[in-house]
Amino acid sequence: MKKEELSEFLKLNKQLQADCERVKKHMKRYDSDYLDVESEWYINSCGECESFGDVYSRGCFMGTTFVSFDPELLTKTDEDLESYVNKLIEEKKQKKRKEAEERAKREQDTKLKMFNKLKEELGL
Repeated sequence: MKKEELSEFLKLNKQLQADCERVKKHMKRYDSDYLDVESEWYINSCGECESFGDVYSRGCFMGTTFVSFDPELLTKTDEDLESYVNKLIEEKKQKKRKEAEERAKREQDTKLKMFNKLKEELGL
């Protein structure tokens, strides 16, 4: 590596770290794992921006969390990132709502089957 290339690499890496931290500030609204990330950012083998951090609860080490995102997010403005994260949050809410509705339906079906079985056993 030439001296100029090293200088350019270090400059770009500094910019990468700053831009990843900017994206992280938005993404932590969507996924709390981003709060635990304190390590340097890097591009992983899948081409995603990735970092990690240790998770503690009441002073006890609970594990390490890894987060990643599409490097395309680095090119977005703060307003675009806010819209993107809002969309992710809304999709997450809809998914939870749908799962809750499906779970409630399964519970209702189970209760109805139990009711009909008891009704049959009691001859009602």
